[in-house]
Amino acid sequence: MHITRMRRMYTFVKEVYSEFVSDRGTLFAAAISFFGIVSLIPLLLLAIGIFGHITGSYESARQQVFMFIRNYFPIGVDQLEENLKSISAYSGVLGGLGVLGLLWTGSQVFAIVQQVMDIALGSKLRVGFLYRRLVAVAVVICAGLLFLISVGITSLFAIIRTWD
Repeated sequence: MHITRMRRMYTFVKEVYSEFVSDRGTLFAAAISFFGIVSLIPLLLLAIGIFGHITGSYESARQQVFMFIRNYFPIGVDQLEENLKSISAYSGVLGGLGVLGLLWTGSQVFAIVQQVMDIALGSKLRVGFLYRRLVAVAVVICAGLLFLISVGITSLFAIIRTWD
């Protein structure tokens, strides 16, 4: 009884691995990771642009963003900060560049995820580049709006708690 279960488990794992390899799973995992990491740069530019506009000081916004980043990415932040300092000379353009860059790289992540899902699920439906890109941009915009709503609601609850 135990040996039969072990054989079924082995067969299952072997089939999953075989499908993963035939579907180029490592390539797609690397692509999703790459564009996910690349999309962090425009996200930082956007955050600095928005917070700089709200606070009136791009330098203060940059410092706040990097304090936040240092908590989660303690290694390699110094080089990133130096590069963004040199870019921040053009702080008026930061927000626009951040939005455009985030839309492009973020949509690339979702376009690749859509492609991966099509391959993994064996979808025969083929759509054009423009349609795929528009769907990916719409997903990025919706995800951004959901993120802003989440942050807004969390901030609202924090404000309500301090009114006691």
